[in-house]
Amino acid sequence: MTRPLVLIVRDGWGKNPHPEWNHGNAIHLARHPVDDALMAEYPHTLIKTSGFDVGLPEGTMGNSEVGHQNIGAGRIVDQESVHITKQIRTGEFLSNPELNAAVSNALAKGTNLHLFGIVSDAGVHGLLEHLYGVLGLCKHRNIPGNRVFLHGFTDGRDSSPNKGAEYMRQVESKMQEMGIGRVATVSGRYWSMDRDNRWQRVEKAYRAIAFGDGPRFMSAADAIAHYYNNPAQPSMSGDEFIPPSVITETDGVTPRTLVRDGDSVIFYNYRGDRPRELTRAFVFEEFPYSAGEGNPPQGFDRGKKFDLHFTTMTAYETSLPVHVAYPKPPKMVNILGEYISALGLKQFRCAETEKYAHVTFFFNDYREAPFLGEDREIIPSPKNLPDGKPLTT
Repeated sequence: MTRPLVLIVRDGWGKNPHPEWNHGNAIHLARHPVDDALMAEYPHTLIKTSGFDVGLPEGTMGNSEVGHQNIGAGRIVDQESVHITKQIRTGEFLSNPELNAAVSNALAKGTNLHLFGIVSDAGVHGLLEHLYGVLGLCKHRNIPGNRVFLHGFTDGRDSSPNKGAEYMRQVESKMQEMGIGRVATVSGRYWSMDRDNRWQRVEKAYRAIAFGDGPRFMSAADAIAHYYNNPAQPSMSGDEFIPPSVITETDGVTPRTLVRDGDSVIFYNYRGDRPRELTRAFVFEEFPYSAGEGNPPQGFDRGKKFDLHFTTMTAYETSLPVHVAYPKPPKMVNILGEYISALGLKQFRCAETEKYAHVTFFFNDYREAPFLGEDREIIPSPKNLPDGKPLTT
């Protein structure tokens, strides 16, 4: 009788080589008798999960998307962020046809260019250098500086909880130095970068960006400082949870910009799982949209779709009707799932909603469809707040 082989990914579990930090190491402080027994009985080793060892720049921490792709590939996979950064530094970025098309659309129609993306240098979802690269392209193409607007998403999850104020200060300083761009909205990634169909969150971010709905502040710094001191709920403090906020003109009332037909959008995040939902809200013709037979529609009451030239830095998913600046490279061959399938064996992928894409899409090198003999099961992730309470706002 054949016995199944089980690969369990304990996302976030690791070994810290610095014992001087054990006082803050949750894994070290916890009781873990099962792990202790496994380590005592079976051979084991450590693997590196950051920098060059997973195809990232040296010194850059790994993340769940990168980790799952490397495990599924069985080899080091050079990441898109490295390729984009190289193009910015060599100047090739300025010739990217899709990014230039987004700028050309705004120039030809006299409309605005909106930049969506994370304001963080953690390097998990995006980089400030990539935002600066887009601003540099705008300056190179001579688009008026007062027609470029940033909708910035504060981090606080892959970066320090209160680092967002400094990141935003750096961005606004760079904009002033280059003479291009202003911040139009600020939103914590909890709202703007959801990936678990928590549409009540995404709707708040969408309405702030599109219609100027939400609390208003005269500067991004004011918005961030206000929510540092007055979190929406005690369990929602820091950058991740800053409610979608609208930055106004000097009158304190008029939003700096709203989204209008004919505008261009560049979403400069390079990791695909968290920009998808907000992107769908802007680009799907039908919204809410069908999630397949037997599943409830996904989305919220958006109303009429804007006529936008929408460009994403990478291919977030194949179903999105967008322009893609950096399409996925050719598929790797003989990755783990493909190899198991070629042997005529069966495989079963199972995860909660939060990590379902990781054990399927990312593990299979960005393939949406399963391999022959590959079955999948998705377990709904909890919908509660970090403290376990249901979301009521």
